[in-house]
Amino acid sequence: MSRPSSDLELLIRLDRGTGPLHRQIERQVESAIRSGALAAGAAMPSSRQLADQLGVSRGVVIEAYGQLIAGGYLMSEARRAPRVADVGDHSPSSQSRRLPPPKRFDYDLRPGRPSLETFPRAAWSRALRRAVQSTDDSSFGYPDPGGHPALRASLAEYLGRVRGVATSADNVIVTQGATQGIGLIGRALASRGFRAVGLEDPSHRDQRALMEGAGLEVVPVAVDADGLQVSALAPSRAETVLVTPAHQFPTGVLMSPSRRSQLISWVDESDRYVLEDDYDAEFRFAGSPVGAIQGLRPDRVVYIGSTSKALSPALRIGWVIVPQDLHDDVVRLKRYADLGSPTVPQLALADLIDSGDYDRHLRRVRQLYGKRRRAVVRAVERGFPGADVLGIEAGLHIAIRVEALDERRFQQLAEQQASVAIGVLGEHAIKFQPASALLLGFAAETENRLQVAVNRLAKLL
Repeated sequence: MSRPSSDLELLIRLDRGTGPLHRQIERQVESAIRSGALAAGAAMPSSRQLADQLGVSRGVVIEAYGQLIAGGYLMSEARRAPRVADVGDHSPSSQSRRLPPPKRFDYDLRPGRPSLETFPRAAWSRALRRAVQSTDDSSFGYPDPGGHPALRASLAEYLGRVRGVATSADNVIVTQGATQGIGLIGRALASRGFRAVGLEDPSHRDQRALMEGAGLEVVPVAVDADGLQVSALAPSRAETVLVTPAHQFPTGVLMSPSRRSQLISWVDESDRYVLEDDYDAEFRFAGSPVGAIQGLRPDRVVYIGSTSKALSPALRIGWVIVPQDLHDDVVRLKRYADLGSPTVPQLALADLIDSGDYDRHLRRVRQLYGKRRRAVVRAVERGFPGADVLGIEAGLHIAIRVEALDERRFQQLAEQQASVAIGVLGEHAIKFQPASALLLGFAAETENRLQVAVNRLAKLL
């Protein structure tokens, strides 16, 4: 909704001793338009309002606006204040400032993308409204860097109930997504003298960047059908390890009970930590639920989660649950990073959880994603004879292994010839080159569109 022109202000400095005032206004507005400070389509203040702001007669502004309209810098509209015309950017550095537009594809099957149209707008709007109306004035000050107490309490109860996480609200720290949480933990460990972190190989590319950015050496640890090969940790330099045990990214496997026990034994051997990224844990479509590793050893396991897949990545709400001896270090780093996450969305999420709307939303999208996964698997079975679907029935993507396939070349052809964006296993490898596999996200596309997209991919074979 556009603001009335009488509400708008404009930065113009007048010097009454250096020439006609209308020329000064004209030159400064023209310069602002050319530089991009005034964007094409932006509304200008009315002539009366700008005259009041600058302390000049209205006729001075009308004269300046008239010249700018004549020069093509402003567009005149009947009974309305003018708007900025699209004159292009003629400055030498304009091209360097422009980011290339994102690539567009007919079908986007890259992994990790939730369905955006399922965001619970009505429930979130109610939660936001209740949060703003019911909270006290103190909540509108600088936030607690550890997170608002209401959300920390709601998360402690919820995660204990659905993931078997053992914690109190005091150990929950609210972050801007899981990405920030992983980075903060890495920096906290580095500040304590930790030097090397084990990473699943393959694993999400961002994890490696975050750990190296924190100053830690990355030690690749291979993954097989049972998850992380824990036996490889002992002879390595790793002093801590980051895992995705509920649904390993990108292979989709579940860490077996025996590997979980081995991991806890490895932790107990020395002063070590496990960083548990509970990736995709909300979306399991078959089999018995498996709790978080954190519940087995809460004093040595850091638990990491977010709403990015469950609700929307746009919310940027995540959390880390840390052992007490790391708590103050992580809160201190969070404070220095951004002074704390925005309070009102935290209160809205707490309301969504406490009201039961969060559980209801997850049940709805879990059912939807289960149908979409079955649809993409059926399409793969028809279009890719002999292909193996890896991993368990969970998450937002599948990994399929196709014999004698150059995955990088196929990915390129899929984008250029079929206009289908996909992921491949090799782009997440660190050291151990895995067998070729395609990664197909299914959550963001309808069942019919998934069928068409996979058909296009099958034709490329």
